[in-house]
Amino acid sequence: MPSQTPFDVPPPFHPLVPRDALMYHITYHSSPGIILNHRLLLPLYLFGMFLTASPNNIAFSSVVSFVGGYGIASMRSIGLVFMLTVLGPLAAAAYFFNQWIIDFGGHLVYTYSTGGLTMLGALLLQVLGHKRNEVIEAADPRHGLLAAPVLEFTR
Repeated sequence: MPSQTPFDVPPPFHPLVPRDALMYHITYHSSPGIILNHRLLLPLYLFGMFLTASPNNIAFSSVVSFVGGYGIASMRSIGLVFMLTVLGPLAAAAYFFNQWIIDFGGHLVYTYSTGGLTMLGALLLQVLGHKRNEVIEAADPRHGLLAAPVLEFTR
């Protein structure tokens, strides 16, 4: 793999500015392996996050609202479509999966541990996928924590 030179480093990245976030994401994540990694593992990570928050209605609503609100704030109409077509179904699936666990006699610890392990597993697989498929290492991790889910949806 080629090493990163000072000329490869983009100007400062602002995760709430759609043009900056989109250009940064496209620049650093153009390989098919990274795209596949994101398409499979970002929704799985979000599902785990929603599942972990689902036993508490206030926490659940807050987490879903924050993630959806970021998508709308950063990408306007695309963020709204992302919220309705990706986040909505993932949040509903997490909520009903939590209900299913409770209905079959499961304790809340099962929901918390399943959600936490899903998040951890998805995050570790994303890191491994980046290590394996990324030609240039992304310089700013905020794009992954904040912008990647809605940006990947725009591809």
